Amino acid sequence: MEMMNTYDLFINRSSRIQGEWLKFIERLDENLEKSLKQSVKNTLLDLGKHIIGDKARGELVPIFKIYTILDPNNSQWKIIHDPAHEDLKGSIQVFNKKIIDVTRVIPRIEKIFRERRTAKIAELKKELDESEKNGGNTA
Repeated sequence: MEMMNTYDLFINRSSRIQGEWLKFIERLDENLEKSLKQSVKNTLLDLGKHIIGDKARGELVPIFKIYTILDPNNSQWKIIHDPAHEDLKGSIQVFNKKIIDVTRVIPRIEKIFRERRTAKIAELKKELDESEKNGGNTA
């Protein structure tokens, strides 16, 4: 909305200025998309470190615990994963799906801008037409 309010300063200017404004919006849109992609990539890389460890440092970054129960009275020892492997896998899959779903629905600023620009121009044209019908009087 703030972008459209700023655009009001340029709406009655030449087509060259209009073109420059649109180029600015396109660059802004591209930069936002790059930032979003980088953020998602960093999140997934960070998640990968938790799952397989940090290969560069040779260390694990745990997001779950493994309990080993050693009972001398019981011949079958147990290893308990908390959360269980399937639960962890399912959680990661749900998380990845949510990231993908969120990035799909983010609208492009350029598209919103063009739609609002078209509506604004139509509104100004309608006001001008009404003014002409009233003989130049704005009522």
